[in-house]
Amino acid sequence: MTVRSANGEQVPVLIVGAGPVGLTLAIVLADAGVRCRIVDRATGPSEHSKALVIWSRTLEILQAAGLVEPFLDAGRFVRGASVYNGTRRLAHMPFVIDSAFRYPLFIPQSTTERLLVDALRMRGVEVERGRELVGFEPADDGVNCHLVDGDGSERTIGAAWMIGCDGAHSLVRRRLEVPFAGTAEPNDWMLADVAIRGDLATDELTAFFHRAGVLALFPLDPPRYRVVADRGPVPESLPSIDPTLDEVQATLDVRSFGGLTVADPVWLSSFRVRERKVARYRHGRIFLAGDAAHIHSPVGGQGMNTGMHDACNLGWKLALVQQGLAEDALLDTFDAERGPVAAGVLRGTGLATRALTLRNRLARGIRDQAISVLSRLGPVQRRFGAVMSQLDVRYRRSSIVGQHRGWTAASWFVGSGPSPGERACDGDLVDPAAGSTEARTRLFSRLTVRRHALLLFVGRSHPERAVADCLRLADAVSRRHEELIQVLLIVPDARLVEPASGSGSQSWLVDPGGGLHARYGADRACAYLVRPDGYVGFRMRPLNELALESFMAAMRAGRRR
Repeated sequence: MTVRSANGEQVPVLIVGAGPVGLTLAIVLADAGVRCRIVDRATGPSEHSKALVIWSRTLEILQAAGLVEPFLDAGRFVRGASVYNGTRRLAHMPFVIDSAFRYPLFIPQSTTERLLVDALRMRGVEVERGRELVGFEPADDGVNCHLVDGDGSERTIGAAWMIGCDGAHSLVRRRLEVPFAGTAEPNDWMLADVAIRGDLATDELTAFFHRAGVLALFPLDPPRYRVVADRGPVPESLPSIDPTLDEVQATLDVRSFGGLTVADPVWLSSFRVRERKVARYRHGRIFLAGDAAHIHSPVGGQGMNTGMHDACNLGWKLALVQQGLAEDALLDTFDAERGPVAAGVLRGTGLATRALTLRNRLARGIRDQAISVLSRLGPVQRRFGAVMSQLDVRYRRSSIVGQHRGWTAASWFVGSGPSPGERACDGDLVDPAAGSTEARTRLFSRLTVRRHALLLFVGRSHPERAVADCLRLADAVSRRHEELIQVLLIVPDARLVEPASGSGSQSWLVDPGGGLHARYGADRACAYLVRPDGYVGFRMRPLNELALESFMAAMRAGRRR
C-alpha cells in the first residue's frame, strides 16, 4: 500500500497528542529542520497541574533546546525531602545532584505545556487542537491517518511517520492492537491541589508515614500545595471516588504533625496505580512514546520526564532518517535503548510504592529505621539524586555506541571518563571569543538537540604537541559532517588558542585548571562524540580519523561498529 491523501495533505511526521511528550518531540524535529504536524483531540490545553516535577536531566535537555530559562523563571526548586512519623522527623534527605541544575524544579504540567507550546509556535508550528485521530492504515512508505475535526469534518493526512504520544489511553496503541501488559496495585489514592496554612516547608517535599497510610505534601506556589495520600486497598470492582475537602483535612489531621489547615481547592481527584508497558515501541512507521508506551506509579515524578526523554531519543534519530542522513535501521535503536529504561522505572517506582504502603507493623518499623539511617549517608544521598534525576540512565549495550583505544597504557586512561552510552559530563569553561562578561560558560550550554558535538581535548600533558593533531581532525570533521557535528576544541590554557584561533569552523573553549579534562580522563589528547540527547556515542584515544568515520557509518546504519 502507498500513502494516499484524498485532499493532498502530506507531512513527514504526524504527532498524535500535544502533551509534554508530543510537544518535546515536535520541538526536536523542528530544530532539526524536519516538518511535522501535531494534533490533539482536546480543544484547549490542560488546566490542571498533573505532573509536577522536572528533574535535572530533563532540564539539561530543555537547555540543549534553548528553552530552559522560561522554565526556571516559572518554577520552584525543591532542595530536599523530610519524612515524619507524627511529630518525629525520621529523615531529611537533601537532593545531591551532579548537574548545573542541582535540584528538581516543581512546575505544574499546565505551565510546562504552555511554555512548550510557545516554543513550538516560535518555530512555526501550531498545535492543531480539536482534531482527533480516529483511524489509520499503515503503508509501505508511510501511514494514512484519518482525522475528524470538532465540527465533524473529516480529512486524511498522508504521513511518512506517525508517533503516538496520546497518553495512557492511547488510540494509536489500541488500534495497533498492541498488548499493554502489566499489573494493578490494590490501593486507592487521593490527590488535591489546595492552599495549606501552617508551619510547612516551602522548599522541600514533606512526607508522613502513618499506620493509616502515607501522606505527601509538595510545594506548588505556597501556600498552595499538592496533597497525595494513600487511602488503602479497594476492590478493583469499586470505582475510585474523588475526595472532598473535608476528607483532605481529616487526612492531614490524622497523619501530619498537626496545625495544618486546608482551603481553596482547585483540583480534587483520585487514582489507582497501574504498571504497564508495551513489548515494542516501533511498529513499522508508527511509534509509541511516553504514557502511550509505559505507565507506572507517580512516586518519584518519573513519568513525564521519562516520556520527554523518549521524545528526545526518537527525535534526533528520526530527523537523520527523514533527511536521508541515516538508514531506517537506526530507528530500531529507539526501542532497544528506551525500552529497558522504562522497564527499570516500572520496577523502581513499583518497589517504592509497595514500600510506602506497607501495612504490617513490623515491616513499617524496619522501613522507618532503614530510611532514618541510610538518609544520612553521603553515598546514599548521591545515588538517590542520580536515580531520581535520571542522570544514571545509560545505553552501554546499545548497538550505536562504541570506542577506539590504542594499545598503550596512556590510551586506556580515557576509561576514567564517561563510557560510551553514558551521559556526558558537564563542567565550567571559558569562551575566549566572548567578551569579559560572557566569557564564563558551561559545556552543556554549548550542546544542542540539532547536532552531535565532537569534544576534542588536547590533553593536560604536553597539550601544545596535540593542538595541530586536534585541528587537523576538527577541519576534516567540519568539512565532511558540518550539518551533523559541531566541533568544540577544549584546551587547558588560553595561550594555546592564539596560533590557530581563526582556522576552521570549530569553537575554542578553555578549561582553566583542567577540571573538565580530568572528568573526561583527558591526560592526553582524546575525543568524545556526544549525541544530540547528551549521551556519549563514541570516544577515542589516540585520535584516529578513520576510526571516527567507521563509527559514523555504523551509527547511521543502526549497527555496531
